[in-house]
Amino acid sequence: MEEQKRAAVSVQPETETGAQSTVAGETPEEGVYSFASMEAKWPQVWEDLKVFTPVDDGSRERRYVLDMFPYPSGDLHMGHAEAFAMGDVVARYLRQKGFDVLHPIGWDSFGLPAENAAIKRNAHPSEWTYANIDTQAASFKRYAISADWSAGCTLRTRSTTAGRSGCSSGSTSAGWPTARIPRLTGARRT
Repeated sequence: MEEQKRAAVSVQPETETGAQSTVAGETPEEGVYSFASMEAKWPQVWEDLKVFTPVDDGSRERRYVLDMFPYPSGDLHMGHAEAFAMGDVVARYLRQKGFDVLHPIGWDSFGLPAENAAIKRNAHPSEWTYANIDTQAASFKRYAISADWSAGCTLRTRSTTAGRSGCSSGSTSAGWPTARIPRLTGARRT
């Protein structure tokens, strides 16, 4: 059997340790399935077609799926994959049921985790935070979660990460449904 040529292709930006992860890219024989080529192809197709961006034309009932916002103190790990899998499942299910789904992505850059990571590396918190947001965004895109990247949001404090604006979406002012707390019978608000 003839040996296939394999070339190393970088698929991950530099991590907080300074190392680069690589995955072997391959040139498949005709009729052989190539995971690497499929992983490279579809995220770009989804982005070009805006598959995960809500239509917001009033033709479908709206749904909103919000996951936690990770701290941008380093790259993602398997805990993030586990945590974001369920929100992704719910968003995809609702789309399959015909709803117009807003599933934004964002980062919680308030305070200690991001700031301590920057201090540990003798970096300015703003520079460290936004570099890690870019790294995490690339990792999330490799996870292929069904997030609307145009509705991204970065929660921050001026003293830590001054320079960029916060939420880039007008989704809250555009009338998208937000979480509702059910009223409990007999409960008293204080």
